[in-house]
Amino acid sequence: IELPAGTLSYPLLEGERDQWAYRSGKAAITLDEQGLKASTAFVMGNNDHIRGQLTLPGAKLLALVAETQRLQASVELTLHDLGLIEALLPEVYDLRGELGFNLDIDGTLARPRLNLRSQLSNAALRIPRLGLHIAPLSLEAASDGVETLRFQLDARSGKGKLNLQGQTALDRDAGWPTEISIGGEAFEVSRIPEARVLVTPDLQLRLKNRTLDISGKVHIPYAELQPKDITTAARVSNDTVILGAEQAAIEKWLINTRIRLNLGERVNFYGFGFEGRLGGSLLLQDEPGQLTRGTGEINIPEGRYRAYGQRLDVEHGRLLYTGGPLGNPGLDIRAVRHVNNVTTGLKVRGSLDQPQLELFSIPAMGQTDALAYLLLGRPLETTSGEEGEMMAKATLALGLSGGDHIARMLGSRFGLDEMRIESSGTGEQASLVMGRYLSPKLYISYGVGLVEAFNTLSVRYQISDKWQLKAESGEAQGADILYTIER
Repeated sequence: IELPAGTLSYPLLEGERDQWAYRSGKAAITLDEQGLKASTAFVMGNNDHIRGQLTLPGAKLLALVAETQRLQASVELTLHDLGLIEALLPEVYDLRGELGFNLDIDGTLARPRLNLRSQLSNAALRIPRLGLHIAPLSLEAASDGVETLRFQLDARSGKGKLNLQGQTALDRDAGWPTEISIGGEAFEVSRIPEARVLVTPDLQLRLKNRTLDISGKVHIPYAELQPKDITTAARVSNDTVILGAEQAAIEKWLINTRIRLNLGERVNFYGFGFEGRLGGSLLLQDEPGQLTRGTGEINIPEGRYRAYGQRLDVEHGRLLYTGGPLGNPGLDIRAVRHVNNVTTGLKVRGSLDQPQLELFSIPAMGQTDALAYLLLGRPLETTSGEEGEMMAKATLALGLSGGDHIARMLGSRFGLDEMRIESSGTGEQASLVMGRYLSPKLYISYGVGLVEAFNTLSVRYQISDKWQLKAESGEAQGADILYTIER
């Protein structure tokens, strides 16, 4: 059988199809007293080719006995155009290289012995989402009969390298048991504006059916982390319910990990007003159906934090993990500002979800003076009313212990009868309230939203010992007449 030039059509992902043009094709089958012989060859437009041979010595098609019928076969595949492989890997672009595949089969029809050799050489690829160009890349795989497939991958990214070695037991009933070792040095895994990261891995993977166990360690010698600021992004409410057709259940992988993560001397973070260097070590553990847990600490050898136009130096900083979820570490941070001979700063304790901030100063002074030095660089008596309002806002925004007391002290400083922070249970309606008596019976107050933008003007007039008139204008207007009974 001889074929003229044509195309082979093959399916891709999500119902798509592609074509593979070939220049010529030939197939030959001979059946005689010596048995069955078959051969085939396809030559593609770019000189890629597929060749195959099959021999069944002495075969009689109407009387084949699989246990005794000898078998000899071979398949050879050479590819220079790797478009088919690239189509199956959504994140991979510009895959180049030469793929060679050889399969020799002997033994009997009932018990064939397979010897496989495959090699990807002079390869390169891009992963745009991570900004990576991996080159050169090579992959070799070989089997020793029907029992084990051994493989090795070598790759370079940036100035680093990665090596992967493994073997798979060719036993479907046992779940294709696979063991893989991954090593390398300063291998670049991300090169985008938000993150440039190099890793030196030493990992062991064990795979069986859909269970994956990962252990070992990963050292990060260099990283530049600059995440996008998403502090103003709206979050999905806890009581949100998503309606729709139920999705078909997908069999999930069971993943267990126990990885030691070590941060090197050149791991830097920039974002959310902070810039500095990170260090430390974490033991990361995963179990099916559980959140990732961490044990260890991330420290801040040096760092700076900018808030309210001022820069604070982080003298001491630690994120502490004691086996709980990674998203809520314990805090042990001390940040200071030096003004002439005065040092003021913040101590942060508690957890990331519920931090506890405390002001301190050297030499010791009142909380309001310490806050004034921290935010303005000068004592309280030199501040203006507008600066006092900013300080009151800062007490709420920073969650300082004694924040309401500080606000009252500021009110006294600026001649107000009352200055306090009012907050709802969630803090979303938090406001700074300033008030003064215009006469013994007439009181007026003004509130400014600290989280949401709103203003409230309130007037209260004491008609008699038991009767009181109250009016308020803000997001809504209203008036009340109050009657008080004392027991």
